Amino acid sequence: MAEREKLIELKDLQISFGTGRKKFVAVDHVNFDIYKGETFSLVGESGSGKTTIGRAILRINPTSAGDIYFKGQKINGKISKELDTEVIRKCQMIFQDPMASLNERAKVDYIVSEGLINFHLYKDEKEREEKVQKVLREVGLLPEFASRFPHEFSGGMRQRVVIAIALSCDPYVLICDEPTTALDVTIQAKILELIQDLQKKKGISVIYITHDLGVVAKVADYVNVMYAGKIVEKGKINEIFYDPRHPYTWGLLSAMPDLDTDDDRLYTIPGSPPNLLREKPGDAFAPRNQYALEIDDKLEPPMFRITDTHYAATWLLDPRAPKVEMPEELRVRIERMKKEAEEYED
Repeated sequence: MAEREKLIELKDLQISFGTGRKKFVAVDHVNFDIYKGETFSLVGESGSGKTTIGRAILRINPTSAGDIYFKGQKINGKISKELDTEVIRKCQMIFQDPMASLNERAKVDYIVSEGLINFHLYKDEKEREEKVQKVLREVGLLPEFASRFPHEFSGGMRQRVVIAIALSCDPYVLICDEPTTALDVTIQAKILELIQDLQKKKGISVIYITHDLGVVAKVADYVNVMYAGKIVEKGKINEIFYDPRHPYTWGLLSAMPDLDTDDDRLYTIPGSPPNLLREKPGDAFAPRNQYALEIDDKLEPPMFRITDTHYAATWLLDPRAPKVEMPEELRVRIERMKKEAEEYED
């Protein structure tokens, strides 16, 4: 088996905002690795720190502590101009609102060319035009669309233009921040398929940032579940979906719409995410956790090892804790998902 090539590494990353009494920690001691050609997903509710991490990798958000490495070189803090340029070129981001990412007064030809121009990736005008047309074809758009303005396209087509912008720089890493949220369900599936196809052809690593576990199920190899700036569970996709251990992960899975249930109610996780300005001891999820133990109000749980790749930060995994099973409705649903997946593979 070939050795995996590590592209991104986060070590004890911490990101804070504000000063004095208004200072809060948005990302708290996060660690993970991303390897070439693999799909990694950060999942959690709004405000959990997912996008903040993505923007820190791109050097948009400054970091407070810890390190970010790209191909073995530290890229947070002060770095050389050459390394900064490489990171900007080789790590690209797709945002959730394509219209906000596009210059509505510029034609697609110029918009897609900006990366080529900034990084001097063409010899003459003919090569520039050829590269623009090539990348438009790769994302399923006709070359003649280069002469149009963004407002002339549908939401799905605009998102394809945004993907074309990212691909024009031949990136190693593609960070997709809720790339399908603003699109209808049919177009969502097409955009996800497009990103997957491009990833396979080009060997790109993809980071999905989303609150939608339904998206994660279709695309991810590895999943990190985030809550209040911390990773509370991480593992391979099948471990998170078929053997979740953290009550927050149970809640996220239960909140996924289910067409095969007789219950017409939509499940929601009770309560709201914590106010990070008011730091409290113990587990941040405890006030919303119906399975919380007395220790949850006093001590933050460590990461407990389940397998070599699966970890969760919950006191329920402590050998001394009472045995608590996931909700029966979720257990039945997971069994059904596993059966459907096996039938699909057959």
